[in-house]
Amino acid sequence: MPGEAPPWPKVRHKGKQAQGKTYERKLIKHLEGLVTKRNSIFYGRELLPSPWIYFLDINGKGWAQPDALLVHDNLVWIFEAKLTHTEDSVDQLLKLYVPLVKHIWPNKGHVAMEVCHNIGPIYRADKWTRVMLFDDVYENFGKIYLYHWMG
Repeated sequence: MPGEAPPWPKVRHKGKQAQGKTYERKLIKHLEGLVTKRNSIFYGRELLPSPWIYFLDINGKGWAQPDALLVHDNLVWIFEAKLTHTEDSVDQLLKLYVPLVKHIWPNKGHVAMEVCHNIGPIYRADKWTRVMLFDDVYENFGKIYLYHWMG
């Protein structure tokens, strides 16, 4: 369940990792603005920024931290921010975060989305559905939405 932070100290990031964390914080601020904006599809919804999720699986105890979860009617949106689009997000979103969200909210669907500053040359349309607006998103199991946001 989303809750307390794990029992290890915070790390001070440097270089590209620090830039990535800055982009992540900007995304969270953007989402916070959208949940208070009357004409937004996210208006009045519950935003969980960078929640720590403790879980137990066949490998033992673990922690996961999606960049943001947004609980929206019958859907839970899972946001993962990346400075540059990466295929690694497929496993992170579909094999870790989606199963956890399905376990926590069994009666809700999900939307898995990578929000990235740079798309780069490795974008594959067979794995990703690129959207220009959050309003263009529909529940789509097994695929990940890619949202290009300059921040």
